[in-house]
Amino acid sequence: MRARKSNGAQIITMGERVIGVELAKTILEAWLNADEIDESSKPKVQRICEIEAELHAQS
Repeated sequence: MRARKSNGAQIITMGERVIGVELAKTILEAWLNADEIDESSKPKVQRICEIEAELHAQS
């Protein structure tokens, strides 16, 4: 859940061969219920969004 809190990550991946169905459900539920971005991480996430917008504008 650290990626979600620190970077605002919106994607989660799980290895089918490593994680069973029930564990995947538990992990996904925790992911969906995780708090939003930490206050201390908001400036970093804002900068990431700015860079993404700049790169998108260039393409």
